[in-house]
Amino acid sequence: MKKTAVITGSNRGIGFAIARQLGLDGYNIVMVATGTSEQNQNSIFALKDLGIDCTYVQANIVDHDDRLRIVDEAVAAYGRIDALVNNAGVAP
Repeated sequence: MKKTAVITGSNRGIGFAIARQLGLDGYNIVMVATGTSEQNQNSIFALKDLGIDCTYVQANIVDHDDRLRIVDEAVAAYGRIDALVNNAGVAP
């Protein structure tokens, strides 16, 4: 069974680069960002075009219920979580 990585803030920048590389290294990817999946379609499609199995979860890691939902959706999609990259942040 492939390993699964959850990456917060993975819709662009460093988070996207991490998601891309882990995906190329054979991980299933759970992309997490605050925007809707429609707003992040370019990032999602970019990974899928590389043959990376990924799912998107719209969530804000500040919210306790959202954090629980990230875990629930990751496990529902892939059965496990092997890595977590907490990349989400807010620039000044």
